[in-house]
Amino acid sequence: MHKDLEIVLKKIVNIAAIILLPIVFIVGSLHITTDFTDSRHVGPDEEMRYFMPEFILENHRLPTGYETETWGNWSYGFYPQFLGAIVSTGFMAVVSIFSNDTDSLIRAARLASVVFGTIAAIFVRNTARLIFNKHKHRDAISNLAMLLFALWPQVAFLSSYTNNDIVGLAGVSIILYACVHAYRNGVKYSNALYYAVGATIAMLGYLNSYGFVLIGFVFLLTLLLKSKMADKAFILKYLLISLGITGLLVLPFLIRNAILYDGDIFGLNTFRSEYLRWLAEGGFPMQSPYISGIYSLFVDTRWLIDTVNSFIFGYFASWGRGVGSVQYWPYYLIVAVTSVAAVFAYKNSRKNITKKTLIAFVAVGCAITVVISLYYTLKIDYQPQGRYVIYLMIPLVIGMIYGVNYLIEKIIQPKYRVLVIYCLCAIYGLLYFSVAYPTLLA
Repeated sequence: MHKDLEIVLKKIVNIAAIILLPIVFIVGSLHITTDFTDSRHVGPDEEMRYFMPEFILENHRLPTGYETETWGNWSYGFYPQFLGAIVSTGFMAVVSIFSNDTDSLIRAARLASVVFGTIAAIFVRNTARLIFNKHKHRDAISNLAMLLFALWPQVAFLSSYTNNDIVGLAGVSIILYACVHAYRNGVKYSNALYYAVGATIAMLGYLNSYGFVLIGFVFLLTLLLKSKMADKAFILKYLLISLGITGLLVLPFLIRNAILYDGDIFGLNTFRSEYLRWLAEGGFPMQSPYISGIYSLFVDTRWLIDTVNSFIFGYFASWGRGVGSVQYWPYYLIVAVTSVAAVFAYKNSRKNITKKTLIAFVAVGCAITVVISLYYTLKIDYQPQGRYVIYLMIPLVIGMIYGVNYLIEKIIQPKYRVLVIYCLCAIYGLLYFSVAYPTLLA
């Protein structure tokens, strides 16, 4: 009877943890203004992102970059990443049955980010469950991992307004889950399917997530080719699921771009050429690349510290509004302590070639993401924004939870460990509310 009660309580806690997240995201969304002229309080680039679902709702088709031009051919319509806009349109269509009020439609569009943020958090938890699959306190640890991720201020912020970063983050969370699933269970059709779903969401979400799309496939392919259980038929079916489904869903958007923009499948060159044409016709500059080189970027500017700070906290247009410098330190401390503990935990753990390979591939994915952000700053526009590298958050959380578990097992007596984990959940939640809402209300 006691055992049954414990199982029921675990299920209640697990469900409650998931229900909490969209509530937090929606409440955060309600505190972000729908007045796009209020540059201090609106979500970064939200006006530009909102034009996409607004156009789809009104015209019942996808826009081109030329049709949605603002500020002189400055349009996200040139890009093929339309998944977030399509989902936003669905929510807007439902709300429009009852009201065509602009504020209501903007808030409806934001529900797509709430959904993708929740999906990302759930898959972070699922990944932790796989990593700690034989651990006595697997549920508690995985719930802590989910909260560490979802209540990280920048993640919660991205889950509260219309943007594509959170869409890409959801895709990356599923890709990394597929990789860990293959590491734990071997190559199966199920992890090929997970990869296909994740890669589709990431590729139709945000370009900066493409590094993880690449490393996820290469890692799975490596395991597939090394598997003694995989014959030619299995390999063919595996590739058909992982690549075929992704291609079936993504290629139509890329082909559309190629037709519209003379082979420019990602729309990057067209976007840039239209912007340069607008400048030549007398438009004001909106992009300023850092031309002094990468060494100067790190030594002579605040690019690194601003990127790190905005990786932690969701900056508004007036970066850091309502947030004192001291409020960043708990996050620095959490990362530092848990990362050091994770290193010790890894040194003391059993290691195999597959585990090392997975860690190496994830590290490469992180490096590619950082390089993309650096390239953008050096070649296109000086942008020290943590949301451009937010995909690093998932590996970071997994490392953090690995370190937390190591510390708990070293310091806390077994009978108190679950209690300590949930106390950490509560303290971390209070930390989030203590720093997030002052900036939303400032």
